[in-house]
Amino acid sequence: MNKILLQFKLIFIVLLFNCYGKNPVLKVPDYYLNPPKDSDGYFGAGSGKSMDEAKINALGEILRSLKSELSFKTSSPEMMEEAFFDTLGDFSQSKSKVRCKIGKIDYDHVLLDQILINDDIQRNSVTEKTSMTTKINFDKGQISIHLFLSVNGLGEEVNRFTKDPKDADLNIVFQELEKNGFKFLKDEKIGGLYFSLLSLKTSNKFKILFTSTPKSNGH
Repeated sequence: MNKILLQFKLIFIVLLFNCYGKNPVLKVPDYYLNPPKDSDGYFGAGSGKSMDEAKINALGEILRSLKSELSFKTSSPEMMEEAFFDTLGDFSQSKSKVRCKIGKIDYDHVLLDQILINDDIQRNSVTEKTSMTTKINFDKGQISIHLFLSVNGLGEEVNRFTKDPKDADLNIVFQELEKNGFKFLKDEKIGGLYFSLLSLKTSNKFKILFTSTPKSNGH
């Protein structure tokens, strides 16, 4: 799972420097690429073009790490099959699914990262696409969050972060997270980018109920 997290951060860093390449002093916080490590807690660092995006990405990082740990300890076939890394020739992809309940929040998340090396376009040209879909249900309704990142060897990039409904107030979600043991340690803006560091004490991880994702017909 760490491979998926690292790939996601690396593609975003590429996008950052493509967007802000004219500013050589652009700095990325140390905690973004190297989140703190503590036996008494978990940490997730996120980034984005808005603070909402950065916080949601930080949450996803913690939950994917917890899900990976749970899958390893329980050796649950249902949990294990929801995270994989596959390589075929010049194409590889990573995928992870997280479905859990946090207080009044029902969290359903899918991350897919695809890499293609295409020599027909440019020698060693790499095209990478990362997409995340997150659905959050709580007592006041549902919010769907979509993130799509794409970059290729020709310097073309796409970065989209959308919410449905568009005017959804994610502060309601963040407040519910804090009621259940999460804590936002850092929220900052550097240049035109936002970064967030989220923590969860080990003693509070038991408040998160992980479940396997229901299989659709035909799978």
